[in-house]
Amino acid sequence: MVKVAIIGSGLMGSKIAGEMAYHGHRVKITDNNLDNLNKVFERLQEDRKMLKQDGLLPHDNFIGQVLCLSRLEETVSQADIIFECINEDLEAKKDIFRRISHLCKPDAIITTNTLRLDVTDITEHTHLLEASFMI
Repeated sequence: MVKVAIIGSGLMGSKIAGEMAYHGHRVKITDNNLDNLNKVFERLQEDRKMLKQDGLLPHDNFIGQVLCLSRLEETVSQADIIFECINEDLEAKKDIFRRISHLCKPDAIITTNTLRLDVTDITEHTHLLEASFMI
């Protein structure tokens, strides 16, 4: 089981949370927008229902668990892999990467879902010297 943290609980963050939980991982997800965070379980229920109807989910639930948290520190502190799924805003992504890098384990893998921003720009102010970053 991998400990997963997801920053941003919009459509992308919710889908990643469901995928990770489906495969048995423990997922912690957070978002500054509490309305988005409150919709995570509704989205996961819809996804489970569709997977079950399509015959892709042999059991009634995902194997892993998804926990919605309001604090970034709690979400990333023990994570093995961290998925950043916030809006395409360079300054916001730089800030969240900087904050995550100070709060996570030194060997955590931090990923971004950016479509058009330069990952080097996003990660330039991170705390980790030998961090692993993925696109």
